[in-house]
Amino acid sequence: MNCLSKLNTKTFVAASLLASGTLNAHDITILSPALLLMASQIQYMGRLLGVADVPKKYWPLLMLNSILMASIGMLIMRFIV
Repeated sequence: MNCLSKLNTKTFVAASLLASGTLNAHDITILSPALLLMASQIQYMGRLLGVADVPKKYWPLLMLNSILMASIGMLIMRFIV
C-alpha cells in the first residue's frame, strides 16, 4: 500500500483547491481543524459505535457533536490566524 492511499482524501481536496487558487493559505488554515475532526466519521460509526453496541438512535447525535466541534474549531482558528 503506498503512502498516498493512507492519507485523507479531504486533505487532497483542500490541496487541489489551494493549487487552483480557489482557496488561499489562510482559508486552508481555518479549514484544517474541521478536516482533522471530521476525517473518519464513517469509520467511527462502523468500527466504534457498532462494536460498542451503542443504540442507533444516538448515532445522529454523536455525528452532530462532531460537526459542532468542527465548527467551533474553525471559529477558534479564525480568531487565531
